[in-house]
Amino acid sequence: MTTSQTRVITESLILDTHRKMLSQIEISKVADLLQTSEESISGTFRTAVAESLQTLSLLTNLELNNNARILEVGAGYGMASICLAMMGFDVTALEPGGLSFEQNKIASEVIAKSCGVAISHVASGAEEADFTSMENFDLVVSNNVLEHIPDVETALTNLNNSISENGLMIHSCANYTFPFEPHFGLPLIPIFPRLTKYVIPKSISRSALWNSLNFINVSQVRRNARKNNMFCAFRNGTMSKSIRRLHNDSEFAARHKLIARLVSIKPLYRLMLLMTSLPVRVATPMDFVICPSNSSTKTNAKRWITER
Repeated sequence: MTTSQTRVITESLILDTHRKMLSQIEISKVADLLQTSEESISGTFRTAVAESLQTLSLLTNLELNNNARILEVGAGYGMASICLAMMGFDVTALEPGGLSFEQNKIASEVIAKSCGVAISHVASGAEEADFTSMENFDLVVSNNVLEHIPDVETALTNLNNSISENGLMIHSCANYTFPFEPHFGLPLIPIFPRLTKYVIPKSISRSALWNSLNFINVSQVRRNARKNNMFCAFRNGTMSKSIRRLHNDSEFAARHKLIARLVSIKPLYRLMLLMTSLPVRVATPMDFVICPSNSSTKTNAKRWITER
């Protein structure tokens, strides 16, 4: 039950906060600090806006303490983190260090300042981040990040250790048991997706994006959770949700042109919606929650997996 010490992250709270954040952002200031033009960052900015809303939607109807500590993994421009800070939470944004990622931190800082909030930044990958000197987090969240972490097993274990005894993690990423690569819109060789690089154009197989993929899957996540004595559960209906997003979200569709064209054909769209009946182990993307096995948070976690 919600009390004065807790808050439910409702859909209306997410939308209202997201709109408020966008109304306070001056993209010209972001561009100036990045020493570039508005035009050159417009695509990245639009993607960041769409992905931040998608990240926040993962938290719909989640109940948290008013002073909850939240870690966003792979925060990018930090828009989701900033919205959570605007809701009153204590937020940390995790992004790898290095020149290309430094721009994300600069953008995040100027956007946060425009919105009158401050968030903490950790310039590290999830595998090597040192959380021992920090107070444990009540919530860890990531969206379309885990599939790009080189040592995802170590990263998940490290993140497991970063949450409080009643904390939880919520992640959304591709599940490569399903033989499809969403970033490139390519079919994959079933069971052995890594072998696909030998039958696709070298312009793709040699790209930084392709080589960042670790081909994470449901079984791998479950094994890691068992090894670390963590409760882990997956949502049903994730494929149906993604297909609807392709049909209704023009920005998302523009980033996945091939499958978006298929979705635009009504008979195929209806057929794809039937994928909601596919077992979780072969559905993509996979949305899942992790928390300590003996935690009272399991009730919150189980409620989360039934939400859509």
